[in-house]
Amino acid sequence: MAFNKGSLARITHPALAEAIARGDRWSIRSHDRDPTVWRRATPADREAWHANLAERARAAEARGEDTFSIYCDSAGESRLPPSDTYFSRGESWDLGTVVTIIRGRCRAPRGYGNVPGCAEVMLPCGNIAFIKKEFLTAV
Repeated sequence: MAFNKGSLARITHPALAEAIARGDRWSIRSHDRDPTVWRRATPADREAWHANLAERARAAEARGEDTFSIYCDSAGESRLPPSDTYFSRGESWDLGTVVTIIRGRCRAPRGYGNVPGCAEVMLPCGNIAFIKKEFLTAV
């Protein structure tokens, strides 16, 4: 399905819609793969992450605990700030939400790689995010 810049699309879940149409209540309850909506983390997000890390370390020091596990993971590597921010279902979007297409075809950056088959969309709250095109239908 082709999505052009400026067109509208609706966030859907094809597998869930098929389960509802079949009346398969088990699939509806056990279906745990929701569409993922994300964007790259901004410098403000990273600063907030570092501030939260420092606050957790101060609280641990005040209790007399070791702060090694706060600053490092179990392998002794320093913790890195997240490179992406995810939008949770219910707050910024839900199934049936109509979004505006910014870019209809793109390889969206996520983590240290790229996810093919995505679209860049503007959510109703004004945030610009990425979502896989399999979870979009034209309006």
